[in-house]
Amino acid sequence: MAMRYHFRVAPPGDSVKLRILETDRDGPLLAATFHGCRQELTTRALLRAFASLPLVTLKIMAAIHWEALRLWIKGARLVPRPPAPPQPNFASGPHDGYDRHDQLSERALSATAPKPGSRKGASVQ
Repeated sequence: MAMRYHFRVAPPGDSVKLRILETDRDGPLLAATFHGCRQELTTRALLRAFASLPLVTLKIMAAIHWEALRLWIKGARLVPRPPAPPQPNFASGPHDGYDRHDQLSERALSATAPKPGSRKGASVQ
């Protein structure tokens, strides 16, 4: 699908904000936002979060199946896709196994890798 996703992320501090805007050539289609506040990661905080949303996963699964049932009742049918083309296997080839190129690449990567405890190259997921 010809879609574009625009991300806006505020640097985390006492709060974190995230916005995702999905557009196509005709304009915006979907906007999703998230706003959260920093909390200490303690056993008490984890138990409070768990207790405040006890069955949210089951609720989401039930809602998805409910919508699927409604679509099925309206006559929507599953359209099978053709199988995906086979992916190349990079492990096999003219240099089966570990060769000199792999050793050189590994050595170059380890030379540029950040030292343990260093924040250089750290990423947030």
